[in-house]
Amino acid sequence: LWILSSMGQSACEGYKTQNQFWAIKNLNAFLRTIIGEEISIDVGPSMVPLYTINTNKVLIEKVVKAFEQISTNASIKLRTRTDSTLSFYFYSNETNIFFKKNNNEIKVEGLILKQIKENTSSSAYHIPEGIFFRYGKNIYDVESKYLINDYLPTDNIQKLIINNLET
Repeated sequence: LWILSSMGQSACEGYKTQNQFWAIKNLNAFLRTIIGEEISIDVGPSMVPLYTINTNKVLIEKVVKAFEQISTNASIKLRTRTDSTLSFYFYSNETNIFFKKNNNEIKVEGLILKQIKENTSSSAYHIPEGIFFRYGKNIYDVESKYLINDYLPTDNIQKLIINNLET
């Protein structure tokens, strides 16, 4: 049995249970109020607490600049950026969330406070390195020649599969 995925998980340090968290329900409204002007974006594939937009280079620059200019008790961190896409992390489990720009409070739209009935939290986060599990007879450890800093890069998975099929 071989299981391969382009998205893996890594443990979350300092795991604590919680009963709520803020999520972005309307990404267009959220970014419009952060930037302060009408915008046009396409929402890209991602999972909370990560968000991805597809748009143009000029608007991506405006979003990045707006994130640098606001202060908030939420956590906002840029993840990846190209000329046409932007991915960022947004998370807060505060009861009241605030955003300030130039020391003036701004009402940010598009957010929703979600309740967690099970009183749990995230004990793992998605990582772009992916996963590769093998189980069965005659399975050997992944040879170190395929690993780079203890990770198995996607382009080395093909080499590993071909090598294992030939033996």
